[in-house]
Amino acid sequence: MPRQFSNRIFLCPVDQLPANIVAPYVGFDQLHSDIDIDPQVGNPEKNGNSYYDFGLRVAFSGDDLSKSAKYRNRRPFVAILFDTYGGAYQVGNKEQRLRAKIGTKSFVHDWQIAADLLTDPFTD
Repeated sequence: MPRQFSNRIFLCPVDQLPANIVAPYVGFDQLHSDIDIDPQVGNPEKNGNSYYDFGLRVAFSGDDLSKSAKYRNRRPFVAILFDTYGGAYQVGNKEQRLRAKIGTKSFVHDWQIAADLLTDPFTD
């Protein structure tokens, strides 16, 4: 059965990561996407090396707009995603960082998040 994700997402810039990343994820910004979260993970090969191509689109409005400034200019960060069963998945770390392109539309910030990862963050 495919995994379904909650629209809740926690983000933290890499340079502000706590020493231990554990619940309740102190230091992370808690955001709520206005659109469904559906992360994509592919397993391509480049120059003979295998990696996982991670992509995610989210959109934020309301109070979450002020937090977007912290992640502009492709500032590296780590995300915690949650499935609908309460499972938490850390995506990225200090070495394998996520970056976002943030587009501003009427009252909404549209994020395109991407990273090249060494492992699939959703495999058990």
